Amino acid sequence: MFKIVRPAALAVFLMFSNMVFAQTMADGVAAYNAGDYQRAGQIWKPLGVEGNAQAQYNVGVLLERGLGVAQDYAKAFNYYKAAAVQGHAGAQANLGSFYANGLGVEKDPMEAVRLQKLAAEQGNSMGQFNLGVALATGTGIERSDADALKWLLLAAEQGHARAQSNAGIMYRDGRGTEANPVEAVRLFELSAEQGYPDAQASLAGMYAQGLGVDQNAEAAVAWYRKAAENGHAGSNVAMATFYQQGLAGIAPNGAMAMQFFKTAAQGGNPTAQFELGLIYAKGEVTETDNLKAHMWWTIADHNGHQRAGQNLEIVTRQMSEPEVVQAKEMAQTCFSSRYQNCPGIVPQ
Repeated sequence: MFKIVRPAALAVFLMFSNMVFAQTMADGVAAYNAGDYQRAGQIWKPLGVEGNAQAQYNVGVLLERGLGVAQDYAKAFNYYKAAAVQGHAGAQANLGSFYANGLGVEKDPMEAVRLQKLAAEQGNSMGQFNLGVALATGTGIERSDADALKWLLLAAEQGHARAQSNAGIMYRDGRGTEANPVEAVRLFELSAEQGYPDAQASLAGMYAQGLGVDQNAEAAVAWYRKAAENGHAGSNVAMATFYQQGLAGIAPNGAMAMQFFKTAAQGGNPTAQFELGLIYAKGEVTETDNLKAHMWWTIADHNGHQRAGQNLEIVTRQMSEPEVVQAKEMAQTCFSSRYQNCPGIVPQ
């Protein structure tokens, strides 16, 4: 929920000192926008060598994301560092994320916070967001919910979707401020409208419970569905439960429930993995398949589901030794593929 992240998309900006330099930077941006990342790098790299911070930052972006060049966190780190030393806020924020996540350098939460604060104080929304997360979790700095909320709100005001969502959580839960479900809903809506799945799921929960907004099952389902479509595992479980039990005005549909459970299981959700085991064991939606039931309960048990182990023992007694061996091999294959190569699952 509260995680220090790197930007999903990294903006490239123009900075001009004179017309000749501006044209050179403009050529690089034009190449970047046209998808010719290799050409963009060829233009920006010499400028970076000359000491231009924006060019250094841009080359760091290409190296971090493997655009036009082989992905290389160590080299990206060096370019970001060169730009950060010159006060480039975006580079400071990205460099802080590298220290936080151990990319191209050993993890150093305190150095990450120092850099994020430098970026945040310059008004960089990613720096403000990551500093807020660090303060909320006490990572590299003493925990302070009040200060965390301050920085999250500054980033939220700039339209940062994750900051809006996390600030909404703090208002909902009364962290760093008095609980204010109405304000939480407002922030969740801002983030959800930008397509952020965590906020969509949170907003759905507010409608389902009638917190900060009139209770509305139809609106709750609509937002859970959007979050599920955007890959939110918990929302896929919610939609599966609605179809499985005929809740929130949805007619029971076992096949639809199974599909939502499968999607959530691929996302690593142990509840969905456990429920798939039940579906295969009962044979009500599909044919009884103890091999798949054993496989999914093995996985759910590994991921901490409290009831999976007991069910695993029961189904194991109903299987032959070769079948158990096969089921374990299936589970291992599923694990090693991060749930993408599992029997009965279409890879995403």
